[in-house]
Amino acid sequence: MTGTSLLYGNNYVKLAYKIKNDIREKYGFTVNIGIGENKLCAKMASDFKKPDRVHTLYMNEIETKMWSLPVNDLFMLGRSSARRLEELGIRTIGDLANTNKEVMVKKFGKHGLQMWEYANGIDESEVRYLPEKPKGIGNSVTLPIDVREKVALEKVILTLVEQVAYRLRKYNMYAN
Repeated sequence: MTGTSLLYGNNYVKLAYKIKNDIREKYGFTVNIGIGENKLCAKMASDFKKPDRVHTLYMNEIETKMWSLPVNDLFMLGRSSARRLEELGIRTIGDLANTNKEVMVKKFGKHGLQMWEYANGIDESEVRYLPEKPKGIGNSVTLPIDVREKVALEKVILTLVEQVAYRLRKYNMYAN
């Protein structure tokens, strides 16, 4: 939402509730929305208590809202890294945040620095506004009933092919 205050004002929490409620009313499913000063904080906040919630995780809330969580709840931290951290006595995100940064780099390399930064709410990655070109394009559908007639199957396949062909043209890609 950075840079949208002229369009929507500065009350991002109020806007998030409106978006969340509009999605539930219009589409019939729930979403969690996270608000933070960077992508990491927004993502972590969106994973707090579910469902159908709006959460904030501002820099001044990291210690109270994030540090008590288990280390394996940290975004982008896999099972293997979590296991290695626990072997070192690092069980919570707060334990990780308060570990010496140089020790993390020595034990885990670049990934150690990233884990330490994330535990401290540091994420300087930029929000990408344009979607990246996909590596591959496909489409599928689960039919509600078994279809055995060739003509009916051809209609389904034609629909799928048209959707894939549209996306191939959109990204200037080819199929083989």
